[in-house]
Amino acid sequence: MLNKDFNIYKSYIYTRRKIFISYIGTVFFICLPVYSAFLKPDPLLYGIFLSFVFMVFFIVYDYLKYKKDCMRLQRDCAVDLDNILSLDNTEADPKLYIFYMANIIKHYEDILEKKDNDFSEMQNFYTVWTHQIKMPISVIKLLEAELPKNLGTQAQEEIFRIEGYVDLLLNYMRLNSKSSDYLFREYSLDMLIKTSIRKYSHIFIKKKLILDYEAPDISIVSDEKWFCFMFEQLLSNALKYTNKGGISIGIKDKKKDENFTKNDLHKGRYAVFIKDSGIGIAAEDLPRIQEFGYTGANGRLYSKSTGIGLALCKKISQALSIELEIKSELNKGTVLMLHISDRLVS
Repeated sequence: MLNKDFNIYKSYIYTRRKIFISYIGTVFFICLPVYSAFLKPDPLLYGIFLSFVFMVFFIVYDYLKYKKDCMRLQRDCAVDLDNILSLDNTEADPKLYIFYMANIIKHYEDILEKKDNDFSEMQNFYTVWTHQIKMPISVIKLLEAELPKNLGTQAQEEIFRIEGYVDLLLNYMRLNSKSSDYLFREYSLDMLIKTSIRKYSHIFIKKKLILDYEAPDISIVSDEKWFCFMFEQLLSNALKYTNKGGISIGIKDKKKDENFTKNDLHKGRYAVFIKDSGIGIAAEDLPRIQEFGYTGANGRLYSKSTGIGLALCKKISQALSIELEIKSELNKGTVLMLHISDRLVS
């Protein structure tokens, strides 16, 4: 406390040094010559004494006001960085601003460093956990063969769901890391899509859904792992909310399709689509359906909704320079479209 008051006192002396020098200069360089000329010390000393008393009262008042400004500056800066903007009428030393600002910056840097360390620890934990959980899943797969056929099929479906959630968690942690392992190469779009379709083929069979697949004949520059993960999440969503009818997958050339306008070409010439005949999405939910954790009306009806898949797809699509668009009508189905930029097509 004494050290803080001493620093304020030193700062006050420094900022008011011109006033003190002017006062001393006035006394010595004006009053003394007058004394020498008139040789009447009493009135002169009395005047000097009055000016000194006035100066003392002024210094006490000014110092208390200055100290109050400094304390307010220190308090407000410590509470909230935004409060500095309201301190433009204070007379505190600019050096104190710099001092307190340096403390604030150091404080926020420490907070950010702690959060980075906490996130790194959490990421390491989940990464290790997801890898360790794969071992018991593999053991369950081996034991699955010994179960009766009806139980074995059900167990296989549950294992598939568990693996999906584990991959979702692992990819979520990877995607939010400071450096994601992207590897861009030229791939056949047909090959990338078929990889995802094969993974979910048993769900098509179980639900007796019709697959209408139009194989694209173009190649794109992308990351195989992240593109397949994104497409799998979109296909999984379509299958989750479709219990009858079918799912159509294909590609549209906007220059040859009359349903697209010239404005649609700005998003890219080609659009990969997944069209289902499921329950659709309510109009009020569409603007927020890609927000993390948002499940909307469908999430309240289906407990399996997590609100994570589409949010990850949006983030991945942005990293891959692909625009994700969702069109839907309640009780009529949903169309998920991936607009592929011309520069990605080879």
